[in-house]
Amino acid sequence: MAVPFYGDFDLTETIDIPFNTFSSDDPAASVTITNFVAGDVYVHKAGTEGTPTGITVSLNVGTVNGNHLAHLDLSNTNDAGFYANGSLYQVRIEGVTVDAGTLNSWIGSFSIGRTLRPATAGRTLVVDANGLADANMVKAGPTGSGTAQTTGDLAKAVITDAAGTNIAADIIVVKSTVDNIESGVGIIVQDTADMQPIVERLAYMGPQGLGVWCDDAAGNTNTVLGTDGTEDNPVSTLGAARTLADALGSKTYYLEGGSSFMLGATHEDWLFVGHGDADSNTINLGAAASATDVDRSEFINLTVVGTQGGAERIALGRCVIDDAPTAEVTTLHCLATFCDLQGNFKIDSSSDNVFADCYSGVAGNGTPVLTFTGASGDLEFRRYSGGIELKSAGASHTASMDFASGHLVINADVNVNASIIWRGISHITDNTGGLNSLTRTGALSIVEILNTSASSFTVASTLGAIINDLENGGRLNLLIDAIKTVTDKFVFTIANEVDSNVLNVATNALDADGLSTDAVNEIADGLLARVMTEGYATDGSTATVAQMFYMLWSALSEFAIATTTITAKKLDGSTTAMTFTLDDATNPTSRTRAT
Repeated sequence: MAVPFYGDFDLTETIDIPFNTFSSDDPAASVTITNFVAGDVYVHKAGTEGTPTGITVSLNVGTVNGNHLAHLDLSNTNDAGFYANGSLYQVRIEGVTVDAGTLNSWIGSFSIGRTLRPATAGRTLVVDANGLADANMVKAGPTGSGTAQTTGDLAKAVITDAAGTNIAADIIVVKSTVDNIESGVGIIVQDTADMQPIVERLAYMGPQGLGVWCDDAAGNTNTVLGTDGTEDNPVSTLGAARTLADALGSKTYYLEGGSSFMLGATHEDWLFVGHGDADSNTINLGAAASATDVDRSEFINLTVVGTQGGAERIALGRCVIDDAPTAEVTTLHCLATFCDLQGNFKIDSSSDNVFADCYSGVAGNGTPVLTFTGASGDLEFRRYSGGIELKSAGASHTASMDFASGHLVINADVNVNASIIWRGISHITDNTGGLNSLTRTGALSIVEILNTSASSFTVASTLGAIINDLENGGRLNLLIDAIKTVTDKFVFTIANEVDSNVLNVATNALDADGLSTDAVNEIADGLLARVMTEGYATDGSTATVAQMFYMLWSALSEFAIATTTITAKKLDGSTTAMTFTLDDATNPTSRTRAT
């Protein structure tokens, strides 16, 4: 940026040099300056820094933040000869703080005694209608000529001062000064022209850098750079946006205002960014017959529909993938992260398609539907949440389905020889009648656990054994029956307490007829509702009823599995109650209590 020139002065004057300070976050916002003192102002002559005195400063002039003055008294200096006629000076500030940043900047320049001045203050040069200087000449000729001259050609006259000295050389100096001023003005004009493109580009800055802003309701198709396509004045067509983007050298669009645009031209390596919620703005890639080439482009925070053109994969981040608004189904070849899957859509499975950390946006029991196209290809779902239905996978398709939690539905039209790898906490509904290449790797299905009998339980033998104990005829069931046989012999008083007289009868004197049915039921109910002291029998030891119940509860509901070790927890959910050893970390068939 050119340094302002503030004029020519004499050695008796004081110069006021103004400058402004602005926010680093918003170049249009003025801010104050911190720790600015006279010692921060430096004056240079012919590139050499001097040490003049007589410098003072004024901050926030008129109580207006950001407007400051540096005052230079040219008659006050301790640097002899520094301020001198015929010299050019530059002024700068150094080491001051603006908006938490350090500012070093040139703020102005001036000269001393380099322009022609009247000998008597207040006099001016009169210029006639033809642009010629009008002078009442008293002396123009050899020294001593005191008679006023008549009108004539002075081109060859010798111009002298009051002492009769030829001042032609001084006039040449004046001309040189004028030439320097003209050169400085030219530099200022050029610098101003150079700044114009920078100022224009600042209006197009967005969260992802330089880009053109679009709003289909803006009603603006103009393409004036620096005016149209900004956040405050978006354009309403992608045609206008493309013209502005090409002029800027940018490949970024910002969509705002709930807009919906259909691509009609090739956009390779572009960036499309939605402003607001992901479902606020929509980009339509076009119909299958006119699919737009968007190879290697990236879409962020948008609803993406339509059929993708081109041969290479696109990137989708925090987007909604939904049905196309027409009868055609959205078709993509993509790497999608943190995306909301809705409705029906297809993937061009000629190469890899990856959906990482995505989720179903369909509420209730419904699921989005993903349809394979092409004869072969790979599909990867990583840490997916919610339901997803796979359709039309062929024998040469491979799908890796890794769930955080959810439901995998295999449509009946999927080829039974399609290779599907299923992982994570989820359950599967296979409508093919039985996939030949379903690989289950660490998939835990609660629904399957609850619906599988103990005798056929193969995934988690520990849970299978617990279920077996609970079934009719199992150990826990037999234990409860034994308890009931004993309690059936008790007699209760009217106050629902056991009759002590009955308890004191001789051994075996109390038979099944000694207690009423109500009493037997009340004893059984009382035992089942009793709060038991927490306890666990050691490995190989007999257990009390309370210990048995707590051991069963711990093994059933509070446990952790790590390779071949099952750790059952106490009521607090963290203290170890028992440990068991599995015979295999992946497909266990038995367990043994270890501690």
